[in-house]
Amino acid sequence: MFASGYDIKTKEGFNSTLKALRESVGLERVRVIHANDSMVGLNERKDRHDHIGDGKIGKVGLENMMKVFPKIDFILETKHDKIKEDILTLKAIRERLF
Repeated sequence: MFASGYDIKTKEGFNSTLKALRESVGLERVRVIHANDSMVGLNERKDRHDHIGDGKIGKVGLENMMKVFPKIDFILETKHDKIKEDILTLKAIRERLF
């Protein structure tokens, strides 16, 4: 989403993204979220995954998504070199938020 121009990092951008999602698909139809940080900036239109908190979105973007979709599964797609850290980061965010 982020690399395609949907800002999930800032509060204003995230609210705008949610509005677009609500109006086009409907939030209730979201069943799973493909989650990773981004090596590229907003609207750079490249799919380059980064570890949670290491990229241009940061932990805030993921926290924004988790707040709105607390019961949705998040599928993480990052390199295996830091997968344990990514899992621990996701667990820590969930524990802090819920």
